[in-house]
Amino acid sequence: MTKKIVSDLDDGMTCLIVGMWTPAVMITLRAVEGMLRKFYKKVKGSEIELIDETFLNWGTMLKNLDASTHPLDKDLLNNLRYLKIKRNEAQHPEKRFTKDDAENSFIKAREAIKSMISSGRMRRRIDQ
Repeated sequence: MTKKIVSDLDDGMTCLIVGMWTPAVMITLRAVEGMLRKFYKKVKGSEIELIDETFLNWGTMLKNLDASTHPLDKDLLNNLRYLKIKRNEAQHPEKRFTKDDAENSFIKAREAIKSMISSGRMRRRIDQ
């Protein structure tokens, strides 16, 4: 994991501890997205493709990972789908997350990141 991802997870946990639910979800999602992009690159064996000069979004990455020739852990995909929904919600400025949202997002993020790291496709160090 990169220092940025670790730092984002630390910040997400700090926000949880002090009861800042919306920032906790948003910063946790940022950490997962950083890790997901590294994981996607490893699984697909290439740089993240660009669509109309922008990075692939979570939906496209998940669709491509789900259709991968090497099946991925279903719990990982389910956790990433849950987090994708939260990310879509977070894009609306009026959205405020609850304590349950923040706790569930952090738990699912932790599990997803652990699964991505322990995957056989991540044998080399992720922070390269």
